[in-house]
Amino acid sequence: MNEKVEQYSPDKKHKLTFYGFKEPRMAMSICRFSLTDLETNQIIDFNPLWAIGIGQSGFSWSEDQTLFSIHLFDPPNGIIINDNFFIYNIKKSCFSSIHFSTWNLIGRCHNDHIEIEYDEHIAGENLKYPTKDLSKPGNLRFDFSGLQWIDIKSLPQFNELSENATVNKFKPIDHGWRPFKGELPKTTEMLIWELREFAKYGDVQSQRWFAEIEAKTDKINYWVNASHYLGLKNRESST
Repeated sequence: MNEKVEQYSPDKKHKLTFYGFKEPRMAMSICRFSLTDLETNQIIDFNPLWAIGIGQSGFSWSEDQTLFSIHLFDPPNGIIINDNFFIYNIKKSCFSSIHFSTWNLIGRCHNDHIEIEYDEHIAGENLKYPTKDLSKPGNLRFDFSGLQWIDIKSLPQFNELSENATVNKFKPIDHGWRPFKGELPKTTEMLIWELREFAKYGDVQSQRWFAEIEAKTDKINYWVNASHYLGLKNRESST
């Protein structure tokens, strides 16, 4: 995609431009973004950051429109997806970020805090792989006064600065595994993400195959088939 997508602040004084779209994996888009002050025509490019989607779905302005928050793709290599909320203070030309060890989160920016909500969509039963019975947790609040703010001039070092950032845990309430009504894995021709779910569920064969993959690499790409690492293997009759 070479086109640009633009979004204006409610008071039409600023414009966010989303560009440089990529698809790190199927059904997922990421993009670069910049901010234009429409009164001075000053442009801030937020490189090296990548926004999830086309930006708008995870984008939120504060009531006074001096701050905005946006979902970032984290880490940038795209192997594992976590939520990272980037917050920019236009008046003070500084930024902060909040990191999570999960995704499917929604951020709502306010004048003095950001509220993080677990997405209403909680995974339902799936016949392809085991699923858990989950329910939505209460929202989290992060006051801006308690965050570390960094001058925008340091943005090029964002990835390095984030390496030691606190990673927050925010997960749905787990009520245990649903009874699985589908078939257990017969071959390694299945997504590693799904194989991992079978391993968690307690399937011995899946646990063995997943352990073999972990022994081969410490950077697993969960969005390829297990055969990518193990070759084509059939389920052992003993399992």
